Amino acid sequence: MLLPKHIHLLTYNYVVGLSLALPLNLCVMLVSLANPDPADYTQRTLLGLLLFPVALIAALPTVVAVVFAFILGLPLWLNAMLVALVNVGVTWVLTSAAGESYALMNLSE
Repeated sequence: MLLPKHIHLLTYNYVVGLSLALPLNLCVMLVSLANPDPADYTQRTLLGLLLFPVALIAALPTVVAVVFAFILGLPLWLNAMLVALVNVGVTWVLTSAAGESYALMNLSE
């Protein structure tokens, strides 16, 4: 049961979870760009093997920001904004990496 006194925790979880969803989705897209043929068994296996470690690497800055903010004793709203800004930065880096990968991709091979 959600009590009104816990609404700040719910809001914090929404902000952190939604801001983390973009980097994780971009990781899936980036790994899928590296292995574009799902019919090929080798590429499908590599896709399955690489998704989890790449997702962990993408989520690592979020975990570091949350731990850093809790160690400093920041209020939840400031913690949520810090995590959201970190995730925006990670999203920007992953978007530029995916764009570069897509620009260099040759589908005729």
